[in-house]
Amino acid sequence: MKSPFFSIIIPMFNAGKTIGSCLESLINQSFKDFEIVIINDGSIDNSQLICKEFLADKRINLVYQKNQGVSVSRNRGISLSSGKYVVFVDADDWIEHDMLEVFYSYIVKSNSDILIGGIIFDYINYSKYLGVKESMWGSNTSTIREMLLSLDKLNLIGYSGGRVIKREIIKKNNICFDPIVKNMEDFLFNCKVLFNSRSICIINQNKYHYIVKSNSLSSSYSPELYETFNEISKLLSQLFAKHNIDSLLLNNTYVLGIQTCVHNIYQSGSPLDRKHRISFLEEILNEKKVQYALSRYDNKKDVFTKIFCFLYSINDANIMDSAYRALFWSRNKFKNTYNMFRKIIFRNKREIYEVERVRENI
Repeated sequence: MKSPFFSIIIPMFNAGKTIGSCLESLINQSFKDFEIVIINDGSIDNSQLICKEFLADKRINLVYQKNQGVSVSRNRGISLSSGKYVVFVDADDWIEHDMLEVFYSYIVKSNSDILIGGIIFDYINYSKYLGVKESMWGSNTSTIREMLLSLDKLNLIGYSGGRVIKREIIKKNNICFDPIVKNMEDFLFNCKVLFNSRSICIINQNKYHYIVKSNSLSSSYSPELYETFNEISKLLSQLFAKHNIDSLLLNNTYVLGIQTCVHNIYQSGSPLDRKHRISFLEEILNEKKVQYALSRYDNKKDVFTKIFCFLYSINDANIMDSAYRALFWSRNKFKNTYNMFRKIIFRNKREIYEVERVRENI
């Protein structure tokens, strides 16, 4: 039997409210040459029953396993896949009807190992767009250099959705999701894929809808986050060095990562007292790499990033701690007001950056 062009891998855990719409968006694609591998990661709701309603479509393979986490689920999906390219879709998300068709057309043009599209972040009452203005692709050092810098500027490296990866790259280089890492595992995986990719394509198409939930992992404390970010920073430095890019140019991704680590210690569930928070903030304030990155950071449009940069410039861990405690207390106490504030800031906001188009003749 001929292998499909795309293998769509869906890790699923208690997604009864969303898996139906997710699968509808997949089976109604204008491009038909694909398989769907659903890994039910020990769901205890009606997710399994909903998926069974779609099994008349022979392109769907539903596999049940005991709960082991999203990384193990994705790894199993990869091992069961047979397509030339792998696509990751979360059970909460959905894709527009022509995403695979658009991706296929660019893959045929570029013959890329990885294709990265834009993402639409869907909040409760508004959407936020993230992507490039011009499509670009290539395999030479100068082209890849420009694309990596663009991905850094957009902070687009760390997502699993809205992209396709040649399965051969994953298999040949034994790339997998680290089951020990509980946050930013997508980022680690993508760094390894990009490092082993000979050709990259970035397109100016936003076709993946990422559903943002207020109770997501990013809204709760992750004890291993800073350690994971340091590992990501090392991998990114290796990736940049491979393409003769000074790792100090990793400004945007690095600043966003540090900002996320700072926010993390104030999230719900954080066990850190004031003494340990101050100690962590002082370590960040004294880090030369952070100071350099902030001095060259050019993406201060986000109000929360502006707050971080302002507090960092004061260079006082006590003031920074007091400000963030007040900020996160207010956010948790007045969630409706906070969501309305975000809605005003980001209503249909399109973060589409002007980057030089670098296109290799093929």
